[in-house]
Amino acid sequence: MKKTFTFLLLVSCSYSFAQKLDKLTVDKIMRDPVWMGTSPSNIGWNNDSKNIYFDWNPESAEHDAKYVISPLDPKPTKLTLEERKAIQPAAGPWNKMHTIKLYEKNGDIYLFDLKTNTSTALTSTTDRESNPAFNIDESKVLFMRGDNLFSIKLNGGELTQLTNFTRAAAGASAAAPPAGGGRRGSSGAVAATPPPAGRQ
Repeated sequence: MKKTFTFLLLVSCSYSFAQKLDKLTVDKIMRDPVWMGTSPSNIGWNNDSKNIYFDWNPESAEHDAKYVISPLDPKPTKLTLEERKAIQPAAGPWNKMHTIKLYEKNGDIYLFDLKTNTSTALTSTTDRESNPAFNIDESKVLFMRGDNLFSIKLNGGELTQLTNFTRAAAGASAAAPPAGGGRRGSSGAVAATPPPAGRQ
C-alpha cells in the first residue's frame, strides 16, 4: 500500500508540473534543462502513515519547499514554516510492538505514542541529548548526553547516569593523573571513572 501510494505521488507531481510546460522543442532542450521539471526528493511517510512529506521545487525557486500529500487528498500542498517545524523526524527506533517510537529533536529526546498520536518530551535541558534507544526489556530509554550514557525509566521517569567519562583540562600536565583515579590513554582522553554515588 505504501509503495503503491508513493508511486502515485511521483506520477501526480510529474503530471501537475507537465501541465505547466509549453510545447517542447529541440531548441528548448539544447538551451535549458529546466524544461524537464523537478522530481520530489526526501520522500517519507509520517509516523502514523497518514501523510507523505517530500521536498519539491515545481516553481524553480532557489530552494526546495516541503510538501505533503495523503490518500484522502492527493493534491500536493506546500507547508508553512510553522508546519515544517512541527514535523517529527523520520529517524528513530520503534519498540518491538511498533506502538511507541523514540526520536531526537532540537537536542532533546521525545517519545511518540502511535495509539494516541502524541509526543512526550523525555528530556528538556540546555545540553544536547542524542542516540535514543530502548533497553532490552523496553522499560528504560538509553541516550547520550555529552560523552556519557544515561537511562530514564519510562514508568516514573527516574534518570540514571551510567558512565562518567571526563576530559582533561586544557594545559594539564600529561604526567598528572586525572581526579577520581581515571587513567589517561595514549590519545590524551581520560578513561571512565565510577558514576557518582547514588546513581547506580
